[in-house]
Amino acid sequence: MLTCPICGELITKPNSCIAIDPALKTHVDALYAYQVGAMPPFLARIRSADRRLIKKYLSGYQSVLEIGAADGWLTHQLAQNHHVLALDYSDHPITGLGAKGAWHTIQMDLTDLSIFPDRQFDALVINHGLHLFPNPVQYVQQSQRLIRPGGCIILLNLIFH
Repeated sequence: MLTCPICGELITKPNSCIAIDPALKTHVDALYAYQVGAMPPFLARIRSADRRLIKKYLSGYQSVLEIGAADGWLTHQLAQNHHVLALDYSDHPITGLGAKGAWHTIQMDLTDLSIFPDRQFDALVINHGLHLFPNPVQYVQQSQRLIRPGGCIILLNLIFH
């Protein structure tokens, strides 16, 4: 048995934690850890915090561009309430875009967003990767052109980088 690293509740069987908060899916990562024994508690807490931020700040936005989608763990959450396009440099079948679900993906060089016209998205999410860009501040400034007026940019997990 596993204790959920987020709320401390005892998870007694693989599907017991999903029903606790179906809107936010707070315990999905704890379920994953139960099933494969691979997710450290700190990562489960980070992902839970990311989902809370997404729910809070993307309410009302339709189209979302996610940069650094990796295997789509956050893309899955975004796709429940938004039209999402997920970008990543990797199309690996487990850790990259090859593991995708029912959303659109593009494997590409993430430093070059010139393929997108101005003001195409309501919101942009940079998912745990801003520190990988040569000039993070310049990257965010340049990506602003992709957002429609009144849109937003969310930078996830800056505290650890």
